[in-house]
Amino acid sequence: MNAYTEKNKDSQIKAAANTVSQKQSGRTPTLQLVDNRPEAVAQRKIQESISNISKPVQLLGKRTFSQAFGDDYESEYEPPRKKVKLSGIDRLHRSYLRNLHKKAKPVDERAVLNHQKLHNYGFDNKIINFGNVKGDFYKGPFVNQPYLRIDPADYGLDAKPKTNYDDIIKGLERYGDDAALATIIYNKIKLGTELPADMNATVKANASLLIQLTQFIEPHETRIPGVDKLARSFLKKIASGSMTFKQVFNRKDGLFVVARATGGGSKYGGQEAGRTLIGLPPKKSDKSQYHEIWKPEIDAAAADMSDSSDEEND
Repeated sequence: MNAYTEKNKDSQIKAAANTVSQKQSGRTPTLQLVDNRPEAVAQRKIQESISNISKPVQLLGKRTFSQAFGDDYESEYEPPRKKVKLSGIDRLHRSYLRNLHKKAKPVDERAVLNHQKLHNYGFDNKIINFGNVKGDFYKGPFVNQPYLRIDPADYGLDAKPKTNYDDIIKGLERYGDDAALATIIYNKIKLGTELPADMNATVKANASLLIQLTQFIEPHETRIPGVDKLARSFLKKIASGSMTFKQVFNRKDGLFVVARATGGGSKYGGQEAGRTLIGLPPKKSDKSQYHEIWKPEIDAAAADMSDSSDEEND
């Protein structure tokens, strides 16, 4: 009897111990009373909010447009095209490529544009009549390139002025103010503003020659298409006072390289220098190297010129 009683007590003690152990380990749910008093409920809500805030935030990966805005928009959405902004001579080369077959249409029309279209692509329309800028050109003996001439009577002169750049510069110097004269010439090209009626006849004739050479003859299809744009950029530089006509257009080392001539002291002629600078296909006789022609001032002027396209407006 006593032995059985002792065993029974031991079993009860072990069972009680197991129950306590299970409660401590959490394996057996325990009965808990919930405090539903208003202040207790409010306190629990605060604790739940704090608990949620402290949870780590799950970051979403990169989403496609349709994931972000829905499939209905996918077919209608076109990301904006990124405009490539070229600088320096690369822009001049692109201008050459654009002007091989047609003049690029600027956003803001320049007055000379329609006249250029008539004259830059052959010899069918040889009479230049751009207001009081008048002349004509003919197919010369040297690889059929255009040669310019003007009637002195159109400018009140007795004799024809010479059409090489060095003599043109001398005629322009009579005006006495390069910046002011460059502004007049540029406004004629861009806006169609006539050369002043009271301008000295020699100055007027040479201003007309400069316009016709840089805007009609040099960019002719047989020479350097697109180079007229570089000339306009240089005229703006002169108008700003940062350059002079002699610095830009002289035949020895002028920044407007197509004006250069071996007869004026240049190592290479203007057409060869132009081909090398702009990246046109070279002729077999070409020997000039890019580093011999390029100058930082040329690159700066080319970088400042516009594209004469839908993107820019000069």
